[in-house]
Amino acid sequence: MIALSSLAAHALAQQAGPSCTARAGELLKEAWEAQPMNVRQNNADPVRAERLYREAIADSPYCTPVYSGLTLLLLRDNKLAEAYDVNEKQLAVFPDDVNALSAKARLLSRWKQDYDAALAIQLRLLERSGAGNGAIHYAIAGTLSRANRIDESLRQLKLAMDLNRTWGGTGNAQADPDFANLRADGRFWDLVRP
Repeated sequence: MIALSSLAAHALAQQAGPSCTARAGELLKEAWEAQPMNVRQNNADPVRAERLYREAIADSPYCTPVYSGLTLLLLRDNKLAEAYDVNEKQLAVFPDDVNALSAKARLLSRWKQDYDAALAIQLRLLERSGAGNGAIHYAIAGTLSRANRIDESLRQLKLAMDLNRTWGGTGNAQADPDFANLRADGRFWDLVRP
């Protein structure tokens, strides 16, 4: 987990680009390393991660990966109103940012329960990236599950898992609150068990 976290932090820092100062890039890397990777394995420091992200935003208000990281952290901690505000600020400056649009869809689904609007964003993202994007199929499956469109959700989850089996693991679908209503369906467990 630590090696993956360090690699992801390095990749995020590399994405920082010209809108991010060197300091913001370092804060971003530190925040990502402090950020818990999922709900079930919370062995990191989310309070420190949030503080570091906010410092990076203060340092570089146009550094989009910092907003993305903070939004993911707030989503993970179920601080949906705060996540929504951060996401709105990011989209105001970067209206076509893929990570921000993906987070917007998750917030529309989880917090606003506006499944149609969430699906519209996710389908646009899928169209832009192509059918080989397991992350988007997984997100669509989660929105469909929340909308209680079980058969469609299972089809999308299968597409995600056909691209990458880890989507069904204990750190993903098996623990993801988006799939809570699917866990009573044997087809879900047939799909996600290794």
